Amino acid sequence: MPTPTPVVPTPITPTSPSNSTLTMSVSGMLPVSGEPTGAFSGPHLIEEQTLHIDYVRVPNMKEDPSGTFLSLSAPAMGWRVDSTYLQVRVGATYTRTKSYDFFATSGWQQNQSFVYNPVSADAFGTTYGSVGNAALGPAGSVDTSTNYYSRRPWNDAVDSSAYEHADGTLHYYQSVGSGNAETHYFADGMSDWGDFTKTTPWSNKGPTWTSDYFKNSRGGEYTYWFNGTYATSLESSLSIQNFIDDMADRLSNPFSSGGFYGIGENFVIDEYGTTVSYYQPKRTERVPNYSKNRHQWNTQTGN
Repeated sequence: MPTPTPVVPTPITPTSPSNSTLTMSVSGMLPVSGEPTGAFSGPHLIEEQTLHIDYVRVPNMKEDPSGTFLSLSAPAMGWRVDSTYLQVRVGATYTRTKSYDFFATSGWQQNQSFVYNPVSADAFGTTYGSVGNAALGPAGSVDTSTNYYSRRPWNDAVDSSAYEHADGTLHYYQSVGSGNAETHYFADGMSDWGDFTKTTPWSNKGPTWTSDYFKNSRGGEYTYWFNGTYATSLESSLSIQNFIDDMADRLSNPFSSGGFYGIGENFVIDEYGTTVSYYQPKRTERVPNYSKNRHQWNTQTGN
């Protein structure tokens, strides 16, 4: 099996989902308080949040005896796609600032909306059906088209400034058979991004068999998961909404199972164990104040 070139999405025309229809500027939708006339000076509390997701769909392969070929010179093992899932790189910000600017209203709020940038083919040029509002396809990105924005009068008793940022993945790479023995057996989730030959967890043979130093994807294998082979008809506008909301929940999850693994110098490996040292990547990328409740969706739930 050839090794695919890491996917650098070349989006089709961005799609503004019909379930996310805000098009107005940061001046907002509806006032939180005050009348839409006059000039209101600060201090104001201004909250904003943004989200960006790069994604590529990858296979989880299993052995298929029906495709196995045996011989004394060139045996070959058959494989099938057992399921598919998304590898994701998620970037998010949350800010809370104190402003003394003048505004037409004392308060204002708008929810966050998104635009989809799906790619119709994978790294090998294979297509799987139509992409758009109801299908993210094999690769692409999700962008914030309208920031969440909230403004109200500042309250010194409870308000404070804040800046939170995260950039990470839900998967990482670990050498097959390493036994969590040393840090050099691990690599961050962008090191082999989208490589179909390295996306079957625990596998050490067939298309992923080279040596113990060959890194395989770990974690993230149930992200926007579908059983069996992939087609865009498996997706819907609701499944996309649930996927984006799930990324928000993971961003704000304060527990060790929440958050994302860092990238590059932010890829952190923890040591654990008492008599023997073992190692495991740590989820360090979180935005505690990010909330999916600020996402703008309507009731559309089908293709």
